[in-house]
Amino acid sequence: MSTNNKLVLYQNNLKAFTALFYKKLRTIQMITVILITSFLLAIGFAGFAITILVKKNGKFPELHIGNNKDLKKRGIGCATSQDKMEQAKAKKSLQFKQLTLLEKELKSL
Repeated sequence: MSTNNKLVLYQNNLKAFTALFYKKLRTIQMITVILITSFLLAIGFAGFAITILVKKNGKFPELHIGNNKDLKKRGIGCATSQDKMEQAKAKKSLQFKQLTLLEKELKSL
């Protein structure tokens, strides 16, 4: 083999090795990022678990306005719940109006 052939063979082997090395390096970097992310998520979940265990009754404060004691003391209510109650009242009053109209019609017969 001539020196040129050896040099070309060496360069090809070097290119193949470099490509393989960078491919492995990217894989290692990806695995490292995944492991770091998993570790951070595990710390977060552990923090939530510890918070639940340490807090009184193991519950977080109620975030729904209608069930929150402090907001009830201030007279602040849930808009959705109030809307449902008002719609139920309107439906009842409408039913009674229709009922009285029917009674008037029946009496007139």
